[in-house]
Amino acid sequence: MRKFTRALTAAAALTAASAVMAQEAANTVAVGYVRALFNDSSSDLTGPPGTTPPGLKVGIEDLNALGLLYARRLGGGWSAIFQFGVPSTVSYVGAGSGAMLGEAASAKGWTPALLVGYTFESVPVVKPYLAAGAAYTWYTDEKASAAYNAAFFGTSTSASFKSSFGPVAKVGAEVPLGSNWLFDFSYSYYWIKTTATLTTATPGLGSVPRQIDVTANPGALAFNVGYRF
Repeated sequence: MRKFTRALTAAAALTAASAVMAQEAANTVAVGYVRALFNDSSSDLTGPPGTTPPGLKVGIEDLNALGLLYARRLGGGWSAIFQFGVPSTVSYVGAGSGAMLGEAASAKGWTPALLVGYTFESVPVVKPYLAAGAAYTWYTDEKASAAYNAAFFGTSTSASFKSSFGPVAKVGAEVPLGSNWLFDFSYSYYWIKTTATLTTATPGLGSVPRQIDVTANPGALAFNVGYRF
């Protein structure tokens, strides 16, 4: 009987300690799959008079990415959230009068975001949350396509994309998986704008710059597995 009582007491103490540790767990790291769905639009491509056909626009193809997330509990249901997608190549395709062009340019878009979130902790099992913040977007590996270069009779074309800040809104939920593991699914909406400059080396004309304003505004569906500690 004494052995049983001691075992029961030890089990109760271990359960209580586990509960305290779970309450004190303030950090969450997560990794998973992100599907970016672009709500894009663009201005017409502009350039020196007489060098650019009217109505040339671009669209953006949806893409997949690896998502990374870190959240820090601030107390009272509030959290600071850092999220980041390991960039896939963003493909800008011809639209409008340039629809037959195919891919016009590409780049890797880096969009780390910092948000403040509130989790409805009183909800049982599934814990919904809301968050809002800002993201900074910049680009690497910018390239104009061979099709774009050929369309403007160039020997080569360079591309650059302007960096920008923009707001982010997010809604999601966490589902405990036992111990300190969890499943997190969410939808984030980013407001992103950029200006692309494509400069074509053209025989007889020299370097001819052309610009186009692009609104990307992706909605990102994320499915993450996380660990709280």
